[in-house]
Amino acid sequence: MTDFSLCPPLRVSRSTEFGDTARFLVFLTAYVAVFTLFATLSHDNLSTSTNMVENWVWGKEFQLGYFKHPPLFAWVVGAWFQVFPRADWAYYLLAETSVAVGLAGTWMTIGCRETGSRRLVATAILVLSPLYGFHALKFNANTISIATWPWAMWAFLKALESPSARNGLRLGAFLAIAMLGKYYTATLVLAMLAVVATEPDRRRLLRSPAALTATVTGLLLISPNLAWVVASDFEPFVYAGHARNDGVARTLASIATFPIAEFLFLLPVGIGAVVALGLRRSRALLGVLRIDRGDPWRRRILILALGPFVATMILGLLAFSRLPALWGEPLWMLTGWALLTAPGVTVSDVDRARVMGVLAALGAILVAAAPFLNAAEVAAGNEEATLPLAEVAEAATAVWRQTVSDAPLAIVTGDELLAGSIAFYGPSAPSELQTFDFGHSPWIDAARIAREGALAVCRVTDEPCLDSARTLFGPAAIEATAAVSKVWRATPLAPLEVRFVMRLPDAVAGTDPQRRSAEIEDDRAEEIMR
Repeated sequence: MTDFSLCPPLRVSRSTEFGDTARFLVFLTAYVAVFTLFATLSHDNLSTSTNMVENWVWGKEFQLGYFKHPPLFAWVVGAWFQVFPRADWAYYLLAETSVAVGLAGTWMTIGCRETGSRRLVATAILVLSPLYGFHALKFNANTISIATWPWAMWAFLKALESPSARNGLRLGAFLAIAMLGKYYTATLVLAMLAVVATEPDRRRLLRSPAALTATVTGLLLISPNLAWVVASDFEPFVYAGHARNDGVARTLASIATFPIAEFLFLLPVGIGAVVALGLRRSRALLGVLRIDRGDPWRRRILILALGPFVATMILGLLAFSRLPALWGEPLWMLTGWALLTAPGVTVSDVDRARVMGVLAALGAILVAAAPFLNAAEVAAGNEEATLPLAEVAEAATAVWRQTVSDAPLAIVTGDELLAGSIAFYGPSAPSELQTFDFGHSPWIDAARIAREGALAVCRVTDEPCLDSARTLFGPAAIEATAAVSKVWRATPLAPLEVRFVMRLPDAVAGTDPQRRSAEIEDDRAEEIMR
């Protein structure tokens, strides 16, 4: 039987261990199913997150790094859609599977010390937080950290208990994976160092085989990305620098609001802990920040749970950085464990059945409410619900085929969300030239545009976008306008007017651009009349 506790082994029977694991897998499967179904029924497209179509644009090109972020989450998206269709439901399934991987890592980490009801409930109540439910539907750099950080914590606790070369190798690998997800992982590393600094045998730990192999392994695995960062003139850090506050007052305001937002995100988890313990026993939760000097595990839990948050606050202050609330997505995966191991809370106090019953009821309510939430968004005219993203991709493909009958649409650019959506929803899955900048999209150059042609898409009112497209394509550009509507439950919604600016491949560019633009406009007018 596989030992699922692993950090030191717990004295439990095989039947108990199997039961714990089975219950956790049922919970995990239900979580993924509920939130994937909720997202699919409450959304009609990916317009709530430009990041998601951008992830696809990056992932299909497979680079060592991208101008905004390290590459892991883009690689994951690219690999995922080698297996699954490019459909909204599949993307939401990826997002929730990513969170499930993180919850599994949390369950393993808690298994270093716990078994039974407290282990399951401490993991399960996390999904009550919007960070691991609604916000995690948007798969991005923050969401991938939800998946990677708990496994790095688990490997760290393994190495702390037994600082062997093998455990150090595992720790270095998981930390490298987490760092390739987001450089923000540095705050987790600082928290781990803080844990080591409080250990009585810290000198032995710092000189152990685990410390050496973790450092060497981690640096080796991230070295290709580090080389790319240097070669790109530190583009991701330049991009991050754009999030700096322009003054002390705004920095202090950001520092003040960040913990308030995080507290509100975590409040439902605290309510879940109250449900688990009952009102009478839940008074013990007031001592959640207390440390029992005789229990090193309590100290380790609190430092790992709070250390990255404290490091974020300090680094935000020193760097004058804005602190978006969603940076908190990976910070709190040990919150349930910290609450349910507060001094005075015993294993017998935790009511697993009550918590699971509440979670099941909430899941049923979410799925039942999802279509009505979608209808309310559409009725309110919320652009995120009414944007015709897949339809714009269809219109772009049709216009391109009218212009260039043989060559597939291979390159798109223009409005970030619309162009990325053509790349995701379009049948030819074209590459995107992001922000009209070859430096941001090294997989495209002027020679490739000349060879394969390209299409830019802009809203008709977006003059900067149109000017950039015309400048890029020059006098050979061909243009066409389309009014594109989403059809929602057999009802066409308000149209979105877009302008397509095209640069034909050299092989078919002999047609007079002005004449061809007029012909396309006539064809589009006839289609609209029909």
